[in-house]
This record gives sequence, C-alpha cells and structure tokens, in this order.
Amino acid sequence: MNPKRGAVPFPIAGKGAYLRFDLDALATLEGELGEEWWMGVLTSLDRGVLSLAAPAKLSKRLLEISLFNKDGVQIGPEALGEQPLRVAYQPLRDALAQAVNGTDYATAIDEITKRAADAEAGGQGPENPQKPKPEGSSTTSADAPTE
Repeated sequence: MNPKRGAVPFPIAGKGAYLRFDLDALATLEGELGEEWWMGVLTSLDRGVLSLAAPAKLSKRLLEISLFNKDGVQIGPEALGEQPLRVAYQPLRDALAQAVNGTDYATAIDEITKRAADAEAGGQGPENPQKPKPEGSSTTSADAPTE
C-alpha cells in the first residue's frame, strides 16, 4: 500500500484490498452529509470502535466509496462477506485521516491535540505564532507595562 496516496490495507476484503478516500470520495461525503461531515462521520466511527454500533447506512456508504481490490477496482461492502461491520471502523478512520491529514487517525488526533494545547497555553505554533524576543532582552515592547 502507498500511504502517500492515502491507501490503508484492508485484507479482510481480500488479498491486496485497501481503503482509500480520494478527492471525489471526500466531495461525495460533503455533498451527501453537508460541509460539517467530518466530525459526524468520525464520531460515528468512534462509537463503532468502542464496541458500539456505528450507523449501518453510513458505514455501508463509506465502504462503497472507499474499498478497492488489489487492482484498484472498487469492490464495496459485499467484500466483507460474513465479517462483522465493526472490523471496518478503525481502518475507515485511518483512511479518512490519511486522505485529509496524510497520517493515520491516532497520529492526526495527537497532532490536533498538541496544537490545541499549545495554542491554549499561548505557545508558539502555526496557529499562534510569536515573534522571538531580542537577544539579551527579557521583555519586548509588547511585554512592557504601560503607564
């Protein structure tokens, strides 16, 4: 599999099978579920990973647009055979995270959590850049008290 293409191995559906959400699949989700589709889908899949059922209709649709065989032919949820739907939840989360963030789900959540904590603490990061203090100075004009 090529993680740079967002492919997540899914051998339960056959040798070489994988899950992958390309731009068309992401646009399909947005069109069907609205602009805020991301959190709704991940919340549903999170419930599934935690041994609760994710909505079957949503899970089926995700598999319909993301499941491919080793030759790159879309194969859909029928390839699960008798496997429980639950086996697809974590790989689907990883495939969505690969498509949107370029990492697996756990890494994406870690990065988001770190950025949020850094921003909340007033730390420097891409969302909260700070100018470096001049050498030998403990304060800058922005830090200095005003009269």
